[in-house]
Amino acid sequence: MIINIGLTGIAREITGKKIITVEIKNPDGFHSCLLEALPGLKNYSYQVSVNGKLTNDLSLIDQKDNIMVFSPIAGG
Repeated sequence: MIINIGLTGIAREITGKKIITVEIKNPDGFHSCLLEALPGLKNYSYQVSVNGKLTNDLSLIDQKDNIMVFSPIAGG
């Protein structure tokens, strides 16, 4: 499955891009495919949202989903 991933924060700084296209060979392997596409990201913490909701479960992503990668959110 080919998906577009929006990038913000450190992910955007690493790539210089707002969006990348990644081939996800196995939905359970989302993070490994992402790190293959963005090897510099493995040195940083990041979060993923699908359709505006933070998630760690990426097993049900679809090509139509809005996927974003960004720096962790801190509150206070």
